[in-house]
Amino acid sequence: MTTQAGVQAPKENRDPNHINDHLQMKFDQVFGEPENNYSFGVVWECSETCYSCWHGLCYGLASCLCSVWIVIYWGFIFGCVAFDHIWIFTPFLKLFTMIMQICRPLKPCIDCCIKPCTGACAHFFILFAEPGTDIDRWNKPVIKTPVRRVRINRDSPVPVKRTPVPAPTAEDLFLGQKSQMARSVQRQMML
Repeated sequence: MTTQAGVQAPKENRDPNHINDHLQMKFDQVFGEPENNYSFGVVWECSETCYSCWHGLCYGLASCLCSVWIVIYWGFIFGCVAFDHIWIFTPFLKLFTMIMQICRPLKPCIDCCIKPCTGACAHFFILFAEPGTDIDRWNKPVIKTPVRRVRINRDSPVPVKRTPVPAPTAEDLFLGQKSQMARSVQRQMML
């Protein structure tokens, strides 16, 4: 598009949010000839012209025929999604969080009654793990090794070494052998 002065006006930006920057479709972005593999210059220029014409014609024709109907469809879908979120999902989540506040005092009871059963079931189902599964990684508790705090004298030229507390050994924790786990599961099942 040219203005009255004959200078070409800049095209309007139809993708200000850069949603479709990944679509690289110019001729030189799609095709490239490496060194020692050049076609004739006339063929290259003719190919670029044909590509640009057909690309523009196909896109223009497809958008002319289909874009209005596709935009109507997507407008309907996004309108329905907005309606669902505004009038259904958000009030439901608010109601759900209000109802779940009632269950907060039950957390200690759930921790005492349900957690041991689910832990026993977890140990029971580990016995049915596929061969080659690293079962030991499920038995190891995650323990952060605490570091002994030592008061550091800032005036002292010798730095004070911090010694970490030794990690607990397998004897210190119930990591469980298979027989111990089986007995534990049996005791849990008898309750």
